[in-house]
Amino acid sequence: MGKIEKFLWVFNVLGSALIIASIIFYLGIIPLYRSRFWKALQRPKFVKYFLWGLFSIGFIIYSILQLSNFYSLGAPMRDIAIFDQAIWHLSRFEAPASTLRGIANLWGDHFHPILVLIAPFYWIKADVRWLFIIQAAVVSAGVFPIFAIAREKLKSNFVGLAFAFSWLFFIGIQHAIRFGFYPETLAITFLAYAIYFILKNRIIWYFLFILLSFACKENIYLYIVFLGVWLIIFTRQIWVGVITTILGLVWFQSIIGFLIPHIAGFPYYYFRYEQFGNNPIEALKTIILHPKYTLEIAFSPEAKIESWLNYFTPYAFLSIFSSFLILMIPVLAEKFLSSDPQFWTMGYHYGASASTFLIISAILAVTNLLNLGLVKKIKLPENLKVIYISVFLVVLTIIFSFKSSTDPFYRFF
Repeated sequence: MGKIEKFLWVFNVLGSALIIASIIFYLGIIPLYRSRFWKALQRPKFVKYFLWGLFSIGFIIYSILQLSNFYSLGAPMRDIAIFDQAIWHLSRFEAPASTLRGIANLWGDHFHPILVLIAPFYWIKADVRWLFIIQAAVVSAGVFPIFAIAREKLKSNFVGLAFAFSWLFFIGIQHAIRFGFYPETLAITFLAYAIYFILKNRIIWYFLFILLSFACKENIYLYIVFLGVWLIIFTRQIWVGVITTILGLVWFQSIIGFLIPHIAGFPYYYFRYEQFGNNPIEALKTIILHPKYTLEIAFSPEAKIESWLNYFTPYAFLSIFSSFLILMIPVLAEKFLSSDPQFWTMGYHYGASASTFLIISAILAVTNLLNLGLVKKIKLPENLKVIYISVFLVVLTIIFSFKSSTDPFYRFF
């Protein structure tokens, strides 16, 4: 089988979603849109019910998915035990020690003080299952800011719900949830809230959720740096962008350059970019001065191309048509420039980190798409055009969830 033939599944998935979405749209949505029932569904009361229903569905499915995988010993038990023991110590106002890691303080390995906020649940009962329930609840709560951003930008409650659905069941989030509890997975929701609040110019709430994102893991700091850069270049929030960028850089250097080494007693050792240099400075220099070599690393071996497609296909490649894509630079560089194959694939918890940036990029891309002359010539009201795109994305999300026998929903259902 040639290289091109290996990736024909992309056209099959997109084509199937397009056909099914068209049938649903013309036979279901348009008749419903012209009825009185559609207007009734737009009432705030009903919209609230649908949104909370989506949250509840996500919470139930993701809780069961994690617990069933845990009971069947399919989860990474060692990692879960590490977090469980650390949180147990924190609940007793002790340092988060880990005998499995052989360290007296887990924050000398990775810095995720968000565990402190989970510790009080262990006062009720010291039970590892709290981790799965909390993660399912926090991740599912991300539907609220995603819905709000989509509704604000695209002027439709239905579209807001559709984009929230597509985000919640993004294939990367499914894999992250199924794989087990990891603090950085919580950050995708905190980032969604931070972006929502900055778009609404609510600065205090924005920085609160930036700090919550910081508390999940040290790699989040670079994501925040690029969020600040986006604010500086593409919005009027220049000073907020400057503060955000400086905060991310200072936090990154302070935690990785000082705090983690100080706690551990030796330098930070999670550096998986040896092909670019022996340290972050050398790696950054190589990446900038040798772009051809960088691109070769980013797209080889061939398995990486599959992963690239797994990131962008669920949102029909819409995300690449938005300025917000700049936030994907540190996420994609972290994954595809790494020498560790676990970073490339979607089967671990690393796939979730891109989800929030991808969906918001897609939302902003649709707003740009509607202004294109070719799209304007389509003889449909603008809100119906947006509804069609959102139906297409929902269908695409469902199809993508069952694309492979290795995907979580394929196994679960």
